[in-house]
Order: sequence, then structure tokens, then C-alpha cells
Amino acid sequence: MALIDEYVQVTITRQTAVASVASFDNMLIAAEFLKASITPSFDERVRVYDSLSELATAGFGTSSAVYLAATAFFSQNPNPGKIYVGRKLTGGDGSETWDAALTAMKEENNEWYVFSIDSRGLVDLEDVADWSESNKKLFSITDDDPNIIGGTGDIAEYINTQNYDRSFLMFHPDADAGVDDPYMNFAWPGLMLTYDPGSANWLHKTLRAVSAYNLTSAERSTIEGKKGNYYSTIAGLDKTLGDATVGSGEYIDIIRGTDWLEARIQELVYTALGQLAKIPFTDQGIGIVVSQVEAALQEAVEVGLLAPPDIEGNPSYNVTAPLAADVSITDKANRFLPDVKFTATYAGAINRTEIRGTISV
Repeated sequence: MALIDEYVQVTITRQTAVASVASFDNMLIAAEFLKASITPSFDERVRVYDSLSELATAGFGTSSAVYLAATAFFSQNPNPGKIYVGRKLTGGDGSETWDAALTAMKEENNEWYVFSIDSRGLVDLEDVADWSESNKKLFSITDDDPNIIGGTGDIAEYINTQNYDRSFLMFHPDADAGVDDPYMNFAWPGLMLTYDPGSANWLHKTLRAVSAYNLTSAERSTIEGKKGNYYSTIAGLDKTLGDATVGSGEYIDIIRGTDWLEARIQELVYTALGQLAKIPFTDQGIGIVVSQVEAALQEAVEVGLLAPPDIEGNPSYNVTAPLAADVSITDKANRFLPDVKFTATYAGAINRTEIRGTISV
């Protein structure tokens, strides 16, 4: 032992481990693979690919649904830089439901948030929309069903009447899963997932490698009535139109941003629980929990999900918690802190406007 150690002993404990951060910028394509001869062959339920060349090397043909979907995804600039591919087994006694397949993918790899499937069958789309609603994943749908813009009994109507928050539809007349399909269900998220959750409106965006099309006013009215979306030319520019909503009518950016904020609050509070020797059941300890919630809400302000402070400097959020003396003996004995609550205001976005003016001589 060095002489100085006899007088000054220093021990530094590194506290660099924090709760894992949930990802809200990754996308998965769930595709059917024949069990008898899985091509491409891999044992995992989910694999990650960084480029089209990786997919080609892995054995995905250039006319396969996975490759075409990935092409639409990687064509956006910028794009997230990687795509997840999940396997649904089909054929013979190895067939499984979409529910079972997606659950297996999620259990093995839960790093993806937005997803779509390689099927355009109405029953499949309905089943997957059901699964997405109960699994906190965002289901991106594209379809060419003419009923979407001029009839009934379509997937847009289904997710709308079910009031689903976690499925959104983009109509495209070429969305037939063929080689000319623009795969807007991957192109649109491919661009938007590069933005921080809640920071960008999914409306009025231009997509690469996607052809625009015109709809009549009646067709636009029909799809908008079902809270669907479309891609048309406006003022000489190709743009995502409708209102950028999910089936319930809520905005896509609000759903994604709120999911992110919920996860962020969990992560920050648990980081404090896991790093500190303990959080005492005192007013000071309760204040630690409150400060972590406030930190998450402030992050939401900084990315644009929540509104900034008002003109007087008052924040758009407020967190409250009980005093330690007001918590029941039972809750204290169980080391459970109840009634930590907050209110906050979304920043929102402007989709439409009305401008009136008067000009006189």
C-alpha cells in the first residue's frame, strides 16, 4: 500500500447503468416464411438489416415483398438506417396465426415500434389491427381496396369503427403487393421515424419513390370520413394528406409521442430507484420521484411534444404528489407511493388554416 493510501483512501463506484431506453424509431416487416424450406434461412424470429445489399446477400429476391418494402423504407432521406424482419411460419403443420407470430417476434426482440405485414387480406389486416391495439405497437397499413374511397367493408372503416389508436391507413391505388407497389406503409414511417417522437407532424410530407395520385372530392371526403390518409399533388407538390391520423381520429404524432413519454417517465423514475441506495419515504424522497417525472416532461417540451412555457414563463406541465404525512400507513408499510399526478399541454400542430383579408383603395 502506498503511504498516501494510509491517509487518504478513495473508492469510486461507477453508476453508469440506467434503465434501458425504449426505442420508438425502429420498424419491422412481419413476413410469411414456408416452414418446410425457410428462405432466406435463419433461426431467429427477428433479424436486423442495415441495407438493401444485406437483404440481397441474405437471399431475399428483388421482387420479394420484404425486399420491396425495405426499398421503400431505405429510399427515404433521411431514414432510420436499419429495418427489422420478422418470421411468420406458414405451410403444412407449421402454420401459425398472425397473433401467435407477432407475439413470438415481440417476445424475442422488442426493439421495434412501428410495423407492417406482407399480407393485404382484409381478415389478416383486421386480426393484426386487433393485436396491435393490445400490444402498444403502431400498425402501418396501405391498401388499394376501392371501398376505402367509395364504399364500405374495408380496413379503413374497420379501424375507424373500432376506434383504434394503433393502426393507421394510407390508401394508394397501386398497393396490390406487386412489383409496382410503392409500399407506402414503409415509405411514410421510413421518413417520419427519423424525427424525435412527437416532434413532427406526419401531414404535408413528400416521400421518395412514391407516385402521387388524384382523388375526386367525394373520394377524399369518404377516406377522410374514415380517418384514412392519402398521397396527392397539392400546389404542385406531392404530399401526404388527410389529417395524418390513426383509425380513432387521433394524430399519429400524438400517439407515438405519448407512448414515448410514458416509457421515458418509467425509465427515469426506475433509474433513480435502481441507482440510489434507497429513496426514503419522506418528503425529500417523494421529491426525488417528482423531479424525475418533471425531467421527462421537460424533455417532452424540448422535442416539441408538449407546449413551451407561456408568456409569463409558467411551464406547460405540473406535477403533484402527496406529503409523506398524508400517505396511509398501509401504503408506507408496502413501500408504495400513490397519487403522483401530472397535467400537461400538447404543443399540437396546425393542419389547416383560414385567412381572411380586406383590400381597399
